Amino acid sequence: MLKKLKSALKNPTLQSLLKAGIIGILLFFGPLGWLGKIGFVALVGYFFLPIGQFWASLAVFLAVSLMASQWSFGSLGFLGFGAFSLFFALIFFLMLGIKNLIFINRNPYYHFLNNALFLLVFLVFFTENKFSFISVGHLAVFGACFLLFKEFFNFVSRLEANKLQIMPLKANLLAFGLAFMVFQAMSGVILLPIGFLNASALMLLLVLVFKDLTVNYLAGFLNRAVILKNITLFMIFSLIIFAASKWSL
Repeated sequence: MLKKLKSALKNPTLQSLLKAGIIGILLFFGPLGWLGKIGFVALVGYFFLPIGQFWASLAVFLAVSLMASQWSFGSLGFLGFGAFSLFFALIFFLMLGIKNLIFINRNPYYHFLNNALFLLVFLVFFTENKFSFISVGHLAVFGACFLLFKEFFNFVSRLEANKLQIMPLKANLLAFGLAFMVFQAMSGVILLPIGFLNASALMLLLVLVFKDLTVNYLAGFLNRAVILKNITLFMIFSLIIFAASKWSL
């Protein structure tokens, strides 16, 4: 029995699940003190070694985890806090699975991971910041978005090397430009009384449109049909988000 257990624990998928479960449990029993935060960062870093090309995802995950670890049962409720911890555990499992080549086709998993990290960044921002035009939170989100956009373009470039050729400088410029537009959009969205969930969903929708338009442009497929498709989808889902909002301060 012990031999079977040891053999099972050597499975990369089970190892990743176990590590993700530990991270989720630690977040569930937050908030973490300073000593707990240091231990959490050290443990996540140890689990993720060697860091490799996905260091940006790791940095953003650590940042939003430490911010979100200050939330409590009182603010989210038992079920909400459990769902929040489970979601973070899922994100960490995806990060490990993509980095360690557990998934055969990493493309859809990485796209989900990248979008989920964007969503977490927006959730933390709109939860912590209320009606401020420029703050440390804005600058932190700008930095996080820059890293996530840059990693996204680098990943897509490696995956689609025969279709896309994105030089590092071009990836940096694109990431900076898109992060700046997200930064500008947040200054307007934060003033809308639609709640932090809907505000985060609206910002994620904008990020998805930015990424789709940019990738199509780089691949040479950007045309009127692609632009109209993105505009139409953005308007439809924006109306759904606004309709689902309570419009309360």
